[in-house]
Amino acid sequence: MLKTLEERFDGRLPRTRAQLISLPGIGRKCADIMLRFVWRSRSCRSTRMSFAWLAGSVS
Repeated sequence: MLKTLEERFDGRLPRTRAQLISLPGIGRKCADIMLRFVWRSRSCRSTRMSFAWLAGSVS
């Protein structure tokens, strides 16, 4: 994945879901988590729903 980042994105982490998913080993869920916590994007609904589900099941 690092080689792909270097070749396609000049060594920088992409800022869009489509670009993140294009990286080997990165799926939709992982891309959403990265957008939410690395870039502070609030548009990642599935990530918020997953954390809400986990929080509910833990207690």
